[in-house]
Amino acid sequence: MTMIRRLACQVGVATLALSILGCAENDAEDMEPRTIVVDIRNAKDLTQTLGTVTLMEDVPMGLVAVFDIDSNDVIPPGPRAIHIHENPSCAIAPTQEGGDPVPAGAAGGHFNPLHVGHGEDDGPHVGDSDAYNYEFDSDGSFSGTVRFSQASFSGETSVFQGGGTSIVIHSGTDDMRSNPAGDAGPRAACGVISAEEQQD
Repeated sequence: MTMIRRLACQVGVATLALSILGCAENDAEDMEPRTIVVDIRNAKDLTQTLGTVTLMEDVPMGLVAVFDIDSNDVIPPGPRAIHIHENPSCAIAPTQEGGDPVPAGAAGGHFNPLHVGHGEDDGPHVGDSDAYNYEFDSDGSFSGTVRFSQASFSGETSVFQGGGTSIVIHSGTDDMRSNPAGDAGPRAACGVISAEEQQD
């Protein structure tokens, strides 16, 4: 076999190997959820759906959450705090700080896999949204985009850790300082983030 033919053969084998590797990597990527639709429910009555949030991964800029909350009498108008919390449950239960059961208490505290403080000085938590507070209309509705810059669908900051997390809309505003949760008030609405909700 001539040198040229031998070299061509080696290049052909290398190209085939890279093609197979590329396919394997693509298959692995295809298995990762890229769009998740979360039902947002009244934290006091989980049978009442208030709207949806569509979560999309925007590598390397975290997760983008597109909110479509209908008119309701649950979420007060004005600026409201929005966070990702650590547990995949919106049930009435004590919060991580303890005390009496409260609506969406089972969601636990803020999603904080990096173990930092809350707010602008010591944080933010992975579950802190970029602007912390968002303006809800006079009828309780909200259509807008919320970014969670540190959150992801995989790795150390994956929202699917431990079976999932949850999105919580509070009745108050986040002061962006107080630990552990910004003194954001009661949990008005909640939705579970789960890989089972993956969309094609």
